[in-house]
Amino acid sequence: IYDVRDIWPDVALEMGSFSRNSFYYKLFGFIANFMYKHADIITTVSPGKVEKIQGKLPKGQRDKVWLVENGLDETFLQQSVIKKYHLDEKFTCVYVGNIGLAQGLGHLLDLAEKVDQEKYQFLLFGKGAERKKLEADLAKRRIKNIQFCGTVSGNTVYSVLRNASMTYVPLVNANLKDSIPTKTYEALGAGCPILMVAEGDAPKIVQESHLGKVLSPNDIALLPKVFEEFVDTYADIASNKAYARDYVLKYHSRQKIAIAFLNKLEKL
Repeated sequence: IYDVRDIWPDVALEMGSFSRNSFYYKLFGFIANFMYKHADIITTVSPGKVEKIQGKLPKGQRDKVWLVENGLDETFLQQSVIKKYHLDEKFTCVYVGNIGLAQGLGHLLDLAEKVDQEKYQFLLFGKGAERKKLEADLAKRRIKNIQFCGTVSGNTVYSVLRNASMTYVPLVNANLKDSIPTKTYEALGAGCPILMVAEGDAPKIVQESHLGKVLSPNDIALLPKVFEEFVDTYADIASNKAYARDYVLKYHSRQKIAIAFLNKLEKL
């Protein structure tokens, strides 16, 4: 079983990290194609990735590509609230996850600078390759309503998402259409409204859950406007929290996904 989280080298090409004629692209492509050919089963985490991998295989082998989503770990919902980051004092937007190249979090700093810094706060939980760069940028601009909170335990993540006003879930560009950030599922499970910047598979989940708004990375200049619209319609969005929790447990439970995967394997 060859399990694919990101499709290499395609993802590096989509992000602009590799060129199609580079040595790295050809090397990763050779390794990936070897694995596609010789694996008995290929599993991957989104419908777009299934379609993309199937396109790399002859018709007779396309059935061996299975969708096995990341999903929501139901034990995540059983964690108790431990800490608060003044979440009940201000309208709080949180980001939880990897602070890396694929997220494009510089736009969140721009947003924090433009809004009322006394009324809104932005909390970033996680670590990654871009954190030091963003912190340096933050120090230069003296933005007072945003802070980096480091990595936290699962129960604290649940506390944060459960009590935050909203969460920000971005992808850096519109080419990453088959990527679904795992925190999408956890935010829905915690009933935290989502402002997502993405195209493709991930926005479909937000739209089907009715718990958020979606903006294309190609329209990122509209982020302040969309944020304002999000705040203005917040009561309507937040009214769907219970529906969103039921939705993610019904269609994207990690436990149900694992059972379905096991049942499918046992039939072979």
